[in-house]
Amino acid sequence: MREMIWLDLVNTDWHDYRGSGRHEDRLLRPGMLEQLLEHWGIEGMEQATDETIAGLQRLRALIQLVIHPLLEKRLPEQDELAALNVYLEQAPTRLLVSRDEQLIQLQQLPCRRDWSWVYGEIAASFAHTLAERDPFRIKQCENPDCLWTYYDESSTASRRWCEGPCANIMRVRRYRARHHPTPP
Repeated sequence: MREMIWLDLVNTDWHDYRGSGRHEDRLLRPGMLEQLLEHWGIEGMEQATDETIAGLQRLRALIQLVIHPLLEKRLPEQDELAALNVYLEQAPTRLLVSRDEQLIQLQQLPCRRDWSWVYGEIAASFAHTLAERDPFRIKQCENPDCLWTYYDESSTASRRWCEGPCANIMRVRRYRARHHPTPP
């Protein structure tokens, strides 16, 4: 499973970076959840119900809530982390030791593979990022029309935009504001 699968979930809350004002919850797109599961390497899940999608939306909203203080260089409150722990409790695992021809391996396996486990895996991915990486490198694109969330892995932690297109749009907007000011 991918290391920061929580980012994929958060970014299903899509905003048109070009400034049209369009907004879409991509979790509601047909086939999107199946696409995410395939991308995350999760197989054999039962068909998602409206309740499943609502659960993912609630988890996404919680992660966005926890991210908000990080964007202001503050740590989240304990009650927000406690809410994240509720999701972590939904993904109990067990250890299994096995061997192949030359190695002994220790695997961590889920006690059950259901949607609660998926929620817990997403929450665990986010918790690992908070605890094992620099949480203040979690950022939102500075393009006010975009709001894409990303993890800044640049050496100076100074990245301001999610990707090149947003950076270009913002440069053009700044240029136009300087050279073609709008009349009062």
